[in-house]
Amino acid sequence: MKTIFVVDDDSTFVNFLRIGLASRRWAVRGFTDPLRALAALTVPPTPDVLLVDLWMPPIDGEKFVVAARRRVPRAAFLFVTSVDVPAAFEVAARVGVPVLMKPFDLDTLRHTIECLLLAQ
Repeated sequence: MKTIFVVDDDSTFVNFLRIGLASRRWAVRGFTDPLRALAALTVPPTPDVLLVDLWMPPIDGEKFVVAARRRVPRAAFLFVTSVDVPAAFEVAARVGVPVLMKPFDLDTLRHTIECLLLAQ
């Protein structure tokens, strides 16, 4: 079973994705605190894919990805954000992470995750 981490400071969004993605027989863990998510990377099962909000306290998505890659170098990352500004895409390009703009439907997200898993 593949493991997905959802890291977003919006608890409603995290819970929505936990429920919606679990129906695919993926193990889904949700975090509203990116520092807790980083700590969880040291405890199996480690994630195969991490869905990460780009702008969240206390560390932003870019810093989270840089730190997480040190712990789970084989994992795939996807930024999910509602902030449609050039800076978001500059950050994503800098760390080599694709972006999925909110709002999106679950089928689009599921397909994107499946593609990330196939590319691993």
